[in-house]
Amino acid sequence: MTIERSVQRIAGKIQRGNKFKPNTSDLNAMNEIIDFVNLKKIQDAKENELFAKLYIKVYAKMLDHFNASVFDDEPRKAMHQILRMPLNQIVMEFKDKLNKSELYEVLNKSFNSDDAIASYKDAQQLSDKIKSDPQLKEQVCLEVWDYETVWHNLSTEINNTINTFK
Repeated sequence: MTIERSVQRIAGKIQRGNKFKPNTSDLNAMNEIIDFVNLKKIQDAKENELFAKLYIKVYAKMLDHFNASVFDDEPRKAMHQILRMPLNQIVMEFKDKLNKSELYEVLNKSFNSDDAIASYKDAQQLSDKIKSDPQLKEQVCLEVWDYETVWHNLSTEINNTINTFK
């Protein structure tokens, strides 16, 4: 019996609204549906194995970050919040992180170390130093990474990884 036929058989009996005593065909139909659902779960897990691996690793990091156990809701909520985010927002955040990294590199070269940057007592002093040096100001204000380049590189990396681990 096909899965469609099994569903029609069981659904038809339930839709009639009469109480019915299941016969062997009904039980076979129900078992066919159960087998289909179980097989579908296994297939979905296999098809999403790469996602599952990353989810588990990130979830473990979230548990550490929140100093929580699997029984706590906070890490799961954080994971779900990430998964609900639009992809373009995640790419934008990644782009901003790359640009911030470039900024720190420029500042470290200009000030020779993190300690030199830290020696400026507040953000205003650091800002004044940057404003007084036109070349430094240009480098600091330059956005090295744009959205299209970042998305192109990320999507290429993602596709290469998927093809590598298929």
